[in-house]
Amino acid sequence: MNGAKASLLLVRDFVNTFDAETNADSLAESGLVGRTELAQALEVREALRALLMAHNGLAADVDGASRLLDRAARRSRLTVRFASGAARVHPRRGLGGILAATAEAMSSPDWPRLKACRADDCHWAFFDEARNRSRAWCDMKVCGNRQKVHRYRARHAA
Repeated sequence: MNGAKASLLLVRDFVNTFDAETNADSLAESGLVGRTELAQALEVREALRALLMAHNGLAADVDGASRLLDRAARRSRLTVRFASGAARVHPRRGLGGILAATAEAMSSPDWPRLKACRADDCHWAFFDEARNRSRAWCDMKVCGNRQKVHRYRARHAA
C-alpha cells in the first residue's frame, strides 16, 4: 500500500473512533493518541469529520475546521523533513502522527474520495471507490436503505 493510501485509511480509522449510531467512543482505547492528547484529539477528530462531510456535499464549517487543524499542527510542532527526494511531515506518532497523515492524505488526488456518510445519525468515514465518486452512504444496505425508505414514506404519507 502506498503512503498516501495508508494515510487516507489512517485518517478514516481515526475519524471512525466515534460511532454515532451506538454512541460508542473508542478513541482513548485506540492507541492512536496518548492520554494527554485526548481532549485535543477529540476536537481534531470532529474537525476532520467536518471536512469529510463537505466532501460529500453536506454543510460543514470547513474554514473553522481548517483553523482548528492548523492550531493543532502548531501545538504538535509539525515539521517537514526531506530525504531521498521526498517530503515527510514529523512527528509520526500520537496526535502529531495523525496530523502528519492528514497532511499527506490531503496532498493525494484521492483526498476528496474520503467522505463522511450523509446519514444524519451516522457520519461514518468511508473511502468512495465508485468510478464516478458518487457514493453517498457508508453502507448502501444500512444507511442508504434507511434514507430511501424515509424518502419513500415521506412521498407516500397520507
